[in-house]
Amino acid sequence: MIPGDNIDFRNRELELDFERIVFFYSSFVFSSLGVLAAVIFLGIGVSHFYSQPVAVVWATIVVVTYVPRVTLAIIFTRKLQRQEITPNNVRPWEWYGVLASIVPFLCFASVVFLPYQENTQAALLFCTIFVVMLVAGAFVAQGTSIGVLMLFLNINFLALIARSLWESDFMLNVLGVALIIGYVLLTRQILKLHRAMTENISMKFDSRHMSYIDPLTNLWNRRRLYLFLDKLIPAARRSNKPFSLILIDVDHFKQYNDTHGHNAGDELLTDISRVLLECSREQDLVVRYGGEEFMVVMPTTTTEQARPLAERIRAQVKETTAVTVSAGLGEFAGEATVDQLVKRADRALYAAKEAGRDTLKIADATE
Repeated sequence: MIPGDNIDFRNRELELDFERIVFFYSSFVFSSLGVLAAVIFLGIGVSHFYSQPVAVVWATIVVVTYVPRVTLAIIFTRKLQRQEITPNNVRPWEWYGVLASIVPFLCFASVVFLPYQENTQAALLFCTIFVVMLVAGAFVAQGTSIGVLMLFLNINFLALIARSLWESDFMLNVLGVALIIGYVLLTRQILKLHRAMTENISMKFDSRHMSYIDPLTNLWNRRRLYLFLDKLIPAARRSNKPFSLILIDVDHFKQYNDTHGHNAGDELLTDISRVLLECSREQDLVVRYGGEEFMVVMPTTTTEQARPLAERIRAQVKETTAVTVSAGLGEFAGEATVDQLVKRADRALYAAKEAGRDTLKIADATE
């Protein structure tokens, strides 16, 4: 995986977490607007049922404690745009979101414990309506992570339940029992929703994953190659670091296919694919380029550094299969397009074929 390429489809769990956490932060504006609206209306309620100065103080404290959450979302968005957040480092950001939510949620829930005196029954019912609306809104819109949603539900529902059952008022006690039932039902439904959301992301992941995989060899396909190079070339220009690619072709494959049959030809391609994966490095991209052609892209690698790997692939194929391969090795030389770079490697491969096959040729950087 190269710097700036945050698609690592082979690690399913990391990719699923990446999709889910990015979705959480992308919906942060929507969820924050919902909370802001609730703070305004609850502030009006506090002003009516208790005291306007207290309402202003409470609303101000809640808004101020939300600042770290807003700051966190801005930082996450900017890092994501700069491609500094990848599936490999995204997981802590979910916990950052949860930790940044504890204080504002506690401050929000404190509205329940204000001394409303004779207005307590109406005030708690008023608070319950807005808490349920916020939970339902996040539940329906899936506008937050499961950790943050459960944190908000636990803090606010438990506060309402505690205050309702504490009061010596029959109707408030009934409200407390109703809130307990609602709390249990909502918790179960939220967990079901979380599973359904994870399954939807999983299906999306599987569909996208398969669109980048060659079904015969299980290597990346050309579509994935061009996506990879479209990111690698600008990264190479910015960092002034070279990269190389090897274009590999199976010698006399048509003859082998005609002699041994198509099934044997497929098995041969699969065997060669295994050799390529065994010889390549973790950061390299191994691709079935088409037919009997393969490609290995090696980030931050010069042709001098790539040549031993290319020779090892050639020797290993010759040793473990019944065929040989020819290869063309090219280094990125500031080409404007992906196709221009591939064409240089293809010319080197053609030169290897012309030289008698079972050999490696290096493309001239000035071509």
